[in-house]
Amino acid sequence: MGGYSKILCAGLIWGTTGLFVRSLQSKGIDAVSIVILRALVATVLMLVWALSKDRRVFAIDASSIGLILAIGVSNVVLSQLSFIYTMTHTPVAVAVILNYTAPIFATLLSRLIYGEPITPAKLLALALSLGGLVFVVGLHETSGRVELLYILTGLASGFSYALHTVLFKAALKKRSPLYINLWGTAFGTLSVALFASLGPTGISFPRSASSWAVAGLMGLGPGLLAFMLYFSALASTEVSRASVVAMSEPVAAFVLGVVVLHERFTMLQVVGMLLVLLGIAITTSDSYRGVRGRPHVHQS
Repeated sequence: MGGYSKILCAGLIWGTTGLFVRSLQSKGIDAVSIVILRALVATVLMLVWALSKDRRVFAIDASSIGLILAIGVSNVVLSQLSFIYTMTHTPVAVAVILNYTAPIFATLLSRLIYGEPITPAKLLALALSLGGLVFVVGLHETSGRVELLYILTGLASGFSYALHTVLFKAALKKRSPLYINLWGTAFGTLSVALFASLGPTGISFPRSASSWAVAGLMGLGPGLLAFMLYFSALASTEVSRASVVAMSEPVAAFVLGVVVLHERFTMLQVVGMLLVLLGIAITTSDSYRGVRGRPHVHQS
């Protein structure tokens, strides 16, 4: 399988997240517990993979612990939790689009941290994306709009995903993607689990074999397999092109939301989604023009 084919498959797998979330939600499992189940399954599978393929990840590097902990917080605690919480209260495609504001935030963070210039193309992308978000979340309507709380949590998922990307980029200078993903996810899972266990409702574990099967598939597919495909493809593809190809995720999420979950969207919402995707495509291609080889990490 070629590099672009792997990335396309990764995006399509990530796009199925909404189906798993809706299934577990229908079984009475709350958003926090869904995050824990997905991350827990992914962690266990990565441990099995590491034991059989690369035991070097068990050599803990004390100098990178702080960065790994920050990656775990930005990924599982902030990004995944806010993303799945938004998805449990809005149409799947809306949650995914809000999450895909990450490249916009990454552009701003890169300016602050790395001093990268904000070009006219980036400003155009920001304008298109923000305009598209107005239509997607229904701010132009008097009824049927997405509630402000879920708009904020959706944008928070995009911001924390962008922060996770910046932190991951720094960590890759020292350790492998498997090492970073494994220990970052493990710490994030533990943090969310401790938080949930202290809450009034605790953790909602599946009560049937079918629900455990759904949780297992979610951890295996969007939680692990998509990442393996994506990272293995980056060695032979340009990062900027890989980022664009990975946008098959929101397209897949939209199609699955309409066909499988029977979610309804207005024409203006569809136009808004296309504007956001166009803005992100411009942001991604402009941000990485002439800066090939830098890692770009995806998380949904």
